[in-house]
Order: sequence, then C-alpha cells, then structure tokens
Amino acid sequence: MMKTNQKNQQNYQMLLFYEDTGLLIEYDENNNTFQFQKIPVCHDMEPLYTCACVCVNDVILFFGGSNYPS
Repeated sequence: MMKTNQKNQQNYQMLLFYEDTGLLIEYDENNNTFQFQKIPVCHDMEPLYTCACVCVNDVILFFGGSNYPS
C-alpha cells in the first residue's frame, strides 16, 4: 500500500494481481471513497502464483513466485 499526500489529502493506493487481472485500488481518506481501475498484466506474469510486488518510483517490482499453486 502506498500513501500519497497532495495538499492535505490522504490518499492510499494498492495493487492487486490475480492471473490475468490487475487492479489499482485508490482510497481517499478525506472523502471516504474508493476508486478501482483495471490495469494490464504482462503475459509472462499471468501463470505466477505466490509472488509479492512493490511499487517504487512508478515501477512495479515482482519477487518470488512459482508456476504452480501451493
């Protein structure tokens, strides 16, 4: 989860990946609202299970993972 502050606004962003679906979830703490945005997933990442990711400087880094469910 990433916190963004813009002019006293408290916004949080979270990325969710599942198979061929990517989702950016944004929460605006000031207005108590959620926004969802579908994002593309690289085809090489679709078959991965149990991986972790982090977003740094607008780049998503993936760690670990396997090609079979646990």
